[in-house]
Amino acid sequence: MKKGLTLIAVTMVIVLFTRCSIWRRATEDESVFSAIILEFNGDSVTVSPVDGGDAILRSHSQLTFDISGLGDIGATHGDIVSVSYAGGVRETYPVQIDARSWSMVMKSEPVHPEEIITLYVYNFGELIFYETVVLEQANLFNIITNIDALNVSSEDSENGKFIVSIMDISYEPGVYWHCYVNGELLQENISLYEVKNKDTIEFRYEEVIIGRATHTGLTGESVSSGLGRAFGSMAEPIEI
Repeated sequence: MKKGLTLIAVTMVIVLFTRCSIWRRATEDESVFSAIILEFNGDSVTVSPVDGGDAILRSHSQLTFDISGLGDIGATHGDIVSVSYAGGVRETYPVQIDARSWSMVMKSEPVHPEEIITLYVYNFGELIFYETVVLEQANLFNIITNIDALNVSSEDSENGKFIVSIMDISYEPGVYWHCYVNGELLQENISLYEVKNKDTIEFRYEEVIIGRATHTGLTGESVSSGLGRAFGSMAEPIEI
């Protein structure tokens, strides 16, 4: 009888030790990053990484995770939050992660009663500029050229305008500025686009391969058709 009780006790100790070891490994494997909240969709949230995380995570401009079990921290659009996650990323668009916890880093400015757009600028997936813009005009090209911090340089073309540089980052053969509206590659010249209330505008400096724009999560005809209209050779700047 005593031997049986001893065996049960030893077994319980082993199980508890194993569980504790697994928990410690899971904790050690977790990574933490900061991100700006882009939007909420039911029990999930889409964010844009600002700092931290591993190289794979930082290579994506947007990612999403489930918040149903994380607790309400009073987060809203534009807030900066700290997120702890474990495991890799699931290659969807946006990519998905397994978030373990989150906390508030900085609240955004109060939402303006006026019509607004949210503007992001990425340099190879790294967020380098973010601003909520109150709409005083609708033309996207005029909006960005009136933001001094962007220091936009452009040239005229037969189809309108193309971007030469933003924030002193200039196009190079095979590396260009692209404009995305609400996650989709803009399919018309930037000088023709009239923004709408609550548009999310992204300018991404990224490499281009025929039929595929890297760091975007978008492949196929939607990208290649836009590129085909934008430029005739890889040596020419992209028109957007």
